[in-house]
Amino acid sequence: DGPTVDVMYDDGSDRGDDDDLDRRKVLAVVAPGDARELQLTTYLNLARCATKANRGRDAVSCATLALGLARNDDDAARHAPTALVLRARAHLAQKHLKQALRDSNLAAEAAPG
Repeated sequence: DGPTVDVMYDDGSDRGDDDDLDRRKVLAVVAPGDARELQLTTYLNLARCATKANRGRDAVSCATLALGLARNDDDAARHAPTALVLRARAHLAQKHLKQALRDSNLAAEAAPG
């Protein structure tokens, strides 16, 4: 079997979790080796889902995490333009026009050939 990842989803409700952990204090953990690619694509997919669910802040966060992973790994660098496009779309959905334009321009610059 291949690597797996655990995905946490916060539905925004006030009901407590079983572990009473403040999710705002959880830091991203970078997976080692081959699992890093899975982690990156998971963040990209979470960004897509969050945008479709009108959760723009979550989409921006997930796209930013994916971008950070892509920029710090030569093998994953090809995902940087996708992360920037997803973050631009999430900003646009929230009417953050300046940030959306910035990310769109960065994506155009980073896109291959």
